[in-house]
Amino acid sequence: MHSTSAPLPSSTATTAWTGVALVVAAGVIAALQVGKVAIAVPQLREDFGLGLSAIGWLMAVFSLLGVLGAIPVGAWIARAGDRRLLAAGLLALAFGSTIGALAGGLAALLFARVIEGLGFLLIVIAGPALLQRIVAPAAKDLAFAIWSCFMPVGIAIAFFVGSVLEGWRGFWLANGLLALVLLALVLAAVPRPERDTRRLSWRDIAGDTIRTLAASAPLRLALSFAIYSLQFFALFNFLPVLLIERMGTSVATA
Repeated sequence: MHSTSAPLPSSTATTAWTGVALVVAAGVIAALQVGKVAIAVPQLREDFGLGLSAIGWLMAVFSLLGVLGAIPVGAWIARAGDRRLLAAGLLALAFGSTIGALAGGLAALLFARVIEGLGFLLIVIAGPALLQRIVAPAAKDLAFAIWSCFMPVGIAIAFFVGSVLEGWRGFWLANGLLALVLLALVLAAVPRPERDTRRLSWRDIAGDTIRTLAASAPLRLALSFAIYSLQFFALFNFLPVLLIERMGTSVATA
């Protein structure tokens, strides 16, 4: 952080496990938005006449937003607060999922995915920051191990639930409702941060972003994750399409 800024607030002496559960649940709901498109691809292609390139854009929006916005959002947490950004992310998921359920064409659906992608980005960055604050030092390993499960759990739920539903629009609406319910629970049960007296300016945030981009270690770590993500998302995004359209399996089997 900027040299004149105070250190980030440390975690508490006791762990707010209800808050931990709600943060992890927010991550799972965010991951649902990733998995729900892959399992709905055949229905989306039938309803909108989409080619695989258009489907690829619907899936790639989240990754593109992550590349462009992750570092600024990470720096923004110090100014806006972890709880506030997590809540904003859930609200964006609810809004985007509802727009997507009502979409009549590719443009509206792509716009909805952008809104959902912003919500996903806010949640996956604010979540660890919030855990850092509400988890006692002795419980951090366990809490962050639980947090690490949000992506596979959310994607798996999306695949299994989406495969047994008749239409994709109802699943989109259900995702929006879940996000709103969890938003209310987060606002009611997750502890607020202590009042931050720092005056972190946008110039400070820009400076943090530049220093992060100039540091070699974070970039090497990001590159390793990028190589993994390239393989994983290529497989999980298009394997259901291959199984259903080329090998004749049912959606549930795929």
